[in-house]
Amino acid sequence: MTPIVVAIAGLPGFQAYYRPMVAPPADVLVTNLVELPAAEFLFRGFFLFALLRAIGPLGVVVATIPFAFGHLGKPELELLSTFFGGLAYGWLAWRTGSIVWGALAHVAILTLLVLAVGSTPGG
Repeated sequence: MTPIVVAIAGLPGFQAYYRPMVAPPADVLVTNLVELPAAEFLFRGFFLFALLRAIGPLGVVVATIPFAFGHLGKPELELLSTFFGGLAYGWLAWRTGSIVWGALAHVAILTLLVLAVGSTPGG
C-alpha cells in the first residue's frame, strides 16, 4: 500500500482533507493509535463478530457497509476504496479471530497518508 498511499497524498482532495491533520510524526501516530483501534473494535470486534454468529460469512459484507459510511465526506477515491479495504480488514478479522491486524494496518495506512500529505508541497 505504501506506493499507492504516497501517490494519492498529492491529489488535491487528499491535500485539502488531510492537510489540517499534519503534525509531528509522533503526534500523528499517537492520535491514530487512540482513534483507529477503537473504530476497528466497533466495526470488526462488535458488529462483525456478532454478525458472523448470526448470518455467517455474509456478516463480513454487512459490517463493512457502516464502516464505509463512516468515511462519507472524505475524498471520493478513499470512500470508494474503503468498501474493499473494509472487506479485507473484515476477512482478516474473521479468519484470525482478532481485530489487531486490521487495526495495525489501519493505523499504518492513515499515519503514512497524513505524513505523506505533510511532506508534499502545497496547501
